[in-house]
Amino acid sequence: MGLRKPHLLQADSTDNDPPAKKRRISEDEEEIFNASNNSLSQLPRVMSAPRKPLLVVRNSAAAATAFGTSQPGVEEYYNVLWRKFTAKKHKTWDGDGVLSVSGGYANLQDESGKELGRTACTTPLLPGSQISVGGKEVEVDSVMTKEDYLRGRQFLGMTKISTVQPPVDTPRSSVKAQQKETKLEAQREKVPSFVAAAKSKASTAQFRNPLLSTTTLPKSDSRTPVPRHDPNQEGALVMKRPAQAPRGKQIVDVVVDPFLSRHLREHQRLGVQFLYECVMGMRSYGGEGAILADDMGLGKTLQTIALLWTLLKQSPVYEEAPVIKKALIVCPVSLINNWRKEFKKWLGIERIGVFVADEKRNRLTDFTMGKSYNIMIVGYEKLKKFQDDLKKGAGIDIVIMDEGTPFQNNLGEYYTLVDLVNPGSLQKYTTFKRQFEGPIVKGRQPEATTKDKEKGEARFQELTSLTDMFILRRTADILAKYLPPKTEYVLFCRPTTVQASVYRSVLSSPVFGAVLRSSEASLQLINILKKVCNSPNLLSNRTDEDKENSNQTIKTLLADIPPMLLKSPGASGKLQVLDSLLHHLRTTTQEKVVLVSNYTSTLDILGNLLSSLSYKWLRLDGSTPPNKRQDLVDKFNRTDAANCFAFLLSAKSGGVGLNLI
Repeated sequence: MGLRKPHLLQADSTDNDPPAKKRRISEDEEEIFNASNNSLSQLPRVMSAPRKPLLVVRNSAAAATAFGTSQPGVEEYYNVLWRKFTAKKHKTWDGDGVLSVSGGYANLQDESGKELGRTACTTPLLPGSQISVGGKEVEVDSVMTKEDYLRGRQFLGMTKISTVQPPVDTPRSSVKAQQKETKLEAQREKVPSFVAAAKSKASTAQFRNPLLSTTTLPKSDSRTPVPRHDPNQEGALVMKRPAQAPRGKQIVDVVVDPFLSRHLREHQRLGVQFLYECVMGMRSYGGEGAILADDMGLGKTLQTIALLWTLLKQSPVYEEAPVIKKALIVCPVSLINNWRKEFKKWLGIERIGVFVADEKRNRLTDFTMGKSYNIMIVGYEKLKKFQDDLKKGAGIDIVIMDEGTPFQNNLGEYYTLVDLVNPGSLQKYTTFKRQFEGPIVKGRQPEATTKDKEKGEARFQELTSLTDMFILRRTADILAKYLPPKTEYVLFCRPTTVQASVYRSVLSSPVFGAVLRSSEASLQLINILKKVCNSPNLLSNRTDEDKENSNQTIKTLLADIPPMLLKSPGASGKLQVLDSLLHHLRTTTQEKVVLVSNYTSTLDILGNLLSSLSYKWLRLDGSTPPNKRQDLVDKFNRTDAANCFAFLLSAKSGGVGLNLI
């Protein structure tokens, strides 16, 4: 039993005061209590003697070490509060800011990084110190490390960025504790809750045979939550559980349908888990959007379908409606049919209804107001036309945007994409440009100073650490263990005599030097030389657009080339090698070939070559109608080499997610 110090009587107590009550104690306690009183009574009475106050002696050396002395060459950074000068009795601060001290001067910035003022500063600053900067009162709140300042996290409204911990399941035995959580905490978790759609009283749809098998677990009469699919089954893909459930509810495992998960490779399983945690708000960046930036061929479409199917059928809150009811997929027109075929391939036609906005026979209300369709696929061009109608009915719960183009080395474009999926995560663009885009670009310039490079690299690392929480990027290297070894051959084709003559004519032209002095004409000259290497005939088959866009000097240069050289048959060394290679493949194997070129004019020459050899071929380029592109791909995939030996593809049109097998 612990001891408690007895109460001492006040010095001005009188005999008329009632005696102080004593608490009951045991005999052992009483002996200890009496001994304590005897010891206290024997102490000399020095407590009442006056004593001089202690003198406060500042250790200037220690202060200088801890907080700096604003000496030249020493950089110091502080989190501060600032306000405009005011004569009000009750003052309030106008905002937070950052004070950087270097070279005997203090610079004040607000939360967005905007410069607010500058003043001389040669005295040490401590938490609580006040200083006047640019007509504003400033009070130091805390010291900031140089690392934190360089990373710029304070300009993103964060003092510390949390790291994402590995998924940890919530113990199933904590139901009672979860039921005690408040409604506020339940809202903070952002676990979506939707009212289940009422069952229709009648149906005009034709009868469909029931599925022959199911992976859905039967419901139990007990109060123990039963997941839709068995989480203990071998190979089960179980999603991360929320930290807590709404009041009066229980958490249940969300398990990806084994019908899909058995087809997922390891990187795809991780991708589905990543996307699920992002859209359910389980990650530390405070948003619910994600970017899947995998290389082509890694199965982004399958990962997305697995995510949507899971959200459409399950909820982490037991006996709640599924997380989403309606999903919108926006993609280039050329990929609409590909998305529809992928849903049919992985889920069939019995499990899910897919509405394609391109089909005239479909009414948009069938999707927005009806219950037969859960997925809508629409092109970017038509999305603007439908945006008002899509707000009707139950609304859209999740949007998937299949951009089809890779990230460019442009931080402005990067900001736009990030702000689209997670609005406000990088603050306003003016702040982002000032505090991140500007320093990063400046630090990578050839004339950048060491300080610029240090700051630019720190800002880049901070930006990466934040966006890595909701951007998943994998390269095609991870497919190496699934695919046979890829062999690349680079053939150096000897130019023909005609090609060499045309090439020399270009180099010896009197206007060649003038072309090199013009940046615009120089780029056109490079394209001309590339066409000569492919086939001199390309220079004689120039389109009206090429002629119109050509520089006058370029036109003069081309006029100096003898016309007979450009029309000479068999003038291309590359085509001669290709002719031999195609003949060998067609006569000795059953392989099909895909020929890709940056120029449609080159595709014209390749088509003429294939026709002259009586080889059947298909072609897809920018002039191919979007609604016919998938049909061409499907025809090439299912047709043997005898009936479709080659596929001619322009590099631009072929780089938007076509699946050629």
